[in-house]
Amino acid sequence: MTTYTQVKTRAAQSALDLLPELPTVNTQDAWQAYADALDAFDVYDAAHTEADSWDTVIYYYKAMALCIDVPTSILQEAESQWADCGDKTTEGLNELSSTLAYWIVCAELTEAMESLRYELLELCHNQMESLA
Repeated sequence: MTTYTQVKTRAAQSALDLLPELPTVNTQDAWQAYADALDAFDVYDAAHTEADSWDTVIYYYKAMALCIDVPTSILQEAESQWADCGDKTTEGLNELSSTLAYWIVCAELTEAMESLRYELLELCHNQMESLA
């Protein structure tokens, strides 16, 4: 069974895997290039692409378990995202749970990547200041 805590943990790991890798040399140019790569990174596109491949989204029973486990506010936000996208062609409870799980996973991935990107950008700026 997939729990909300497991999704949050996996999203944090995925954020580490998806964002650009740290520079291998400690120069101001390398850190600036890394900061530029972080700025250019499309978090939302990466989140949607990654969410499509998660077993939590693909398998109905895992999606259903996630929908049952998440706090009500998170489920309501997923429902709102689904309503905003305009595609309401689900055929039943299984499809609906999978769709809601997709939006839950997207939100968690986006939050994890945005948070990590912010921390990495601060690291870049600190490193560039110390090298100046």
